[in-house]
Amino acid sequence: MIEKLAYSKTNVKHNKSFFYYASFTIIAVIYFILFNSNSILPDNSTVMSSALGKEVTVGSTKLAINRWEYNENKKFMEVELAYKDSGDYVATKLNFSAKAKINVKEKLDVKTMLNTDNIYIVRINNIPKNYEAIALKVSQSSGENSNIKVDTSDITTDVFSSDTTDESKIDDVDDVIKGDSTTLYCDYRKVKINNNIKAETQKYYIINITKSEISNIKKDITTVDKSIKRNESLINIANNKINNLNSQIKYEIKEEQNNTNQKITSYKAKITDSEQQNVNLKKTKTSLIDKITKLKEKINDLENPNAKPSIKPNAKPSIKPNVKPSIKPNVKPKVKPSVKPSVKPKVKPSVKPSVKPNVIPNIKTDNVLFKLQNEQQDLQKQLDLTQLKHDEEMKKYEDNYKLFIVNLKESKELKH
Repeated sequence: MIEKLAYSKTNVKHNKSFFYYASFTIIAVIYFILFNSNSILPDNSTVMSSALGKEVTVGSTKLAINRWEYNENKKFMEVELAYKDSGDYVATKLNFSAKAKINVKEKLDVKTMLNTDNIYIVRINNIPKNYEAIALKVSQSSGENSNIKVDTSDITTDVFSSDTTDESKIDDVDDVIKGDSTTLYCDYRKVKINNNIKAETQKYYIINITKSEISNIKKDITTVDKSIKRNESLINIANNKINNLNSQIKYEIKEEQNNTNQKITSYKAKITDSEQQNVNLKKTKTSLIDKITKLKEKINDLENPNAKPSIKPNAKPSIKPNVKPSIKPNVKPKVKPSVKPSVKPKVKPSVKPSVKPNVIPNIKTDNVLFKLQNEQQDLQKQLDLTQLKHDEEMKKYEDNYKLFIVNLKESKELKH
């Protein structure tokens, strides 16, 4: 009995220790899951990311994101913005400032890498490891105030937690910048990772942007070609319909023929409309091809800056100055003095330029006008003669008709 009681006591102690160990393990697992839920469980927070290609307004400037890329290894982002100014500013400058969602109290380093007539490339440096989302505030200022600091006090944690996913709806009223502003967002779940981007020269950026523009124009040309083919197929279908209706119209009654003619007219109108569309589309295609040629020329000039002066400036002077003096001075002294030096140089320049250019064309035109006048007079005479003949025939017809009536009356009276 004593041994059994001792065994039961040790068994209870062992069970208690096992219970404590199990409870501690469960608590540790729950603690680990709660504090690492973002890395284990999917993130259900609002996606704060502005749409690519969507236009937003900053004062008098329309702005759109072409690309937003993130170099994860070097911890910087590169944003390419397309813009066009629709206001009355002499020169428009865009100012930038950025913050990360994880720390809205600290501004990030923002640098403008390129500024052309329609493109801005902005680099955001020192991106935090768990940044979650980045807010890039864009403000407009005149060209005179180019170094204005952007006030980002309105970018707070509440802004990142709002339901706005495309653009900021904050009314920007501050004393630092005059004019409107907008805020663009990039979420870690939407950003494009590109570890190959690096600091480049402005020349490199311009060439890449130009190549991208050529690629987009080629896509537009493909779209135009598809539209032309679609219109051509519509024209063929309409022509086939017209041929079928024309082949059936002779077997229809008048009411059916009227309905068929209306259908034919509508098909012809569609053909005319499609043909006109194709004319306009072909003009557009020609303009796009010309644009590609100019852009390729721009790339060539940027890649080969030393080749530019040797093509255009020296081409025209090398032809005109060397050809004309080599022909006129060498031909005239050899020919004219050998034949009649005293007559031809004095007579021909004075007679031919004054007579042939002015007299001969006048004689020809006068002859033509004289012939036309004669022909017109002859036609008028013929018309007058035909009118007289017609009048005479009408009179004869009326006289004969009157005689016929008289004779008819006389015959009736004789019968009675």
